[in-house]
Amino acid sequence: SNDLTQLVLGVDRDSGLLADLFDEDNAAVKEAISQAIKGAHRNGKEVGLCGQAPSDKPHFAGFLVDLGIDSISLTPDSVMQAIEIVSEAEKKKSLNNEIKQVISSEKAKQDEYGVASTQLSA
Repeated sequence: SNDLTQLVLGVDRDSGLLADLFDEDNAAVKEAISQAIKGAHRNGKEVGLCGQAPSDKPHFAGFLVDLGIDSISLTPDSVMQAIEIVSEAEKKKSLNNEIKQVISSEKAKQDEYGVASTQLSA
């Protein structure tokens, strides 16, 4: 994540003048990571990320799980917190997939019979 962030943002994280601009949470950096993961998976490759972002910013590990990352490198002092965040992100992702399957099934029934087979209440 460090090198990619420096490349995308054009800043040196070790520079006293530019270090404040270094931010893995920048939308352009996140988009580059997203594209890299999608591209790797599209080509049958696993993808992992090493760098400070998932260790220093635990929410970043959740972001990576949401994208379908295959592996994350962490510093030893951040592993326990990252495990909790990754676990929660994976549970959320699994629940979202189950909901999508139910909705897809209902839409297929509607298409087949022309009417809703069940009513969902708010």
